[in-house]
Amino acid sequence: MAEVRDRYPIVAWKAYTHLPAAVPFFLDDHDPDGVPVGRPFLEAVRQVGPPVVCIHKGFRGVGGGSGRFADPVDVGPAAAAS
Repeated sequence: MAEVRDRYPIVAWKAYTHLPAAVPFFLDDHDPDGVPVGRPFLEAVRQVGPPVVCIHKGFRGVGGGSGRFADPVDVGPAAAAS
């Protein structure tokens, strides 16, 4: 992430938590069926900057993936923990 930040004028980090279908995750890693990358991702954002995240939620069925991981249920808890 630091290499990308240094190379490009990054203003935010973008992610779809339900894609790719093989690697769904929640930002707060509350679901054991998800890949535990949400918290490490947010920690990397804090360390590398900029501290802005654009998470695309609610796109159930768009592009495949699990609609369960497109649910915004994790956004509030992840923000509160940050």
